[in-house]
Amino acid sequence: MNLSDVRVEEVMTSPPIVAKRTETISTVMSRIREHGIHEMPVVDENGNLVGHFSYHMIVRRKNIPISAKVESVMVSAPGITPETSIEEAVEKLIHTGFRVLPVVSESKVIGVVSRADIINKLREFPEIRNVPVEELMTHEPIVVNEDSTFDEAVKKMRNLGEVALPVVDDYGKLVGMVYLRDIVRGLWREKSRESYGDMAGEKSKLILKVKDVMLPPVYVGKEANLGEVIDKMFEMSSYLVCVVDESMKPIGIITQKDILDYILSKKPQEGVFVQITGLDIEDIVPYESIYAMVEKFLSKIKDFKRLKPLYLNFHVEEHHATSGEIKYSVRAKLTTESKVFYTKAVDWNLFRAFAETIDQLERMVKREKKRMEERTKVVR
Repeated sequence: MNLSDVRVEEVMTSPPIVAKRTETISTVMSRIREHGIHEMPVVDENGNLVGHFSYHMIVRRKNIPISAKVESVMVSAPGITPETSIEEAVEKLIHTGFRVLPVVSESKVIGVVSRADIINKLREFPEIRNVPVEELMTHEPIVVNEDSTFDEAVKKMRNLGEVALPVVDDYGKLVGMVYLRDIVRGLWREKSRESYGDMAGEKSKLILKVKDVMLPPVYVGKEANLGEVIDKMFEMSSYLVCVVDESMKPIGIITQKDILDYILSKKPQEGVFVQITGLDIEDIVPYESIYAMVEKFLSKIKDFKRLKPLYLNFHVEEHHATSGEIKYSVRAKLTTESKVFYTKAVDWNLFRAFAETIDQLERMVKREKKRMEERTKVVR
């Protein structure tokens, strides 16, 4: 059996857990906590698909009242049918950034298919299970210290587009995992406590830290394969798995999205999917300049045999100096037909950081192209 032959109806969850557009956010949040999920489709009174609701919508709007209706924060959602192929579902999950897609028949939501549903199906494919973790893990993973505040952790998650982070101690060793769902629960309890405190005349505010809600670490060694990672994800109900060295320091990370990226990289497609996370700039001009650099780079390598670019992901981190200046850290992950490249650059100038990152990628790809050509000559 090939993965391309698998249809959504074979892996979808039904009946689905949904939110009604007129329900209050507090009601839906209770349902989310009860079922341990992050996202759900929104339907009207007839069960027709009208939108999408997630935890991220709440943490982005700190001042939203819990009595507000779901329809005030929901976003539009693409629907798929039971006959949709798994590969097409993966593509929609990646391009939308959603973790769950509604399965629709005659406008009504009859089920959902999630990243986890698809990844669970991958257990049946030995060629996927046996892939070494080093082939798809993200190096130098973003982590959070156990003494960091909730706000710090949420900011990192939001910038990454993730719902979990590895937690390290002051020595950089992995000590736990923190999940957005648990942070939101903590913030919700604190919001309720503050409301009660206002009525009772109390003005104290509790500073919540990551270690207050973190769970046991989820990890594998660098010699593990993808099958072990997937098994660990389901065993620990985690959205990501950390790859650690002998001293328990994180050297890589594999998320559900990384696995889906890998699956999609095996499917022939037109164009390159480029994503930039962590860059919080509303002005379109900087993006135009960055994408111009990216387009020029991709045009140079687009015809390289076996190194055709498929995905290019950038993540930007801002480091604020006491002087008020900002130093930018730009990480890049380039997925090609046969190899994944990682690099990083740091500079006080955002554009120089991007330019250096792109230059490094170009040199790395060209070196790999030369190495592959020389190896081919030796074989001949």
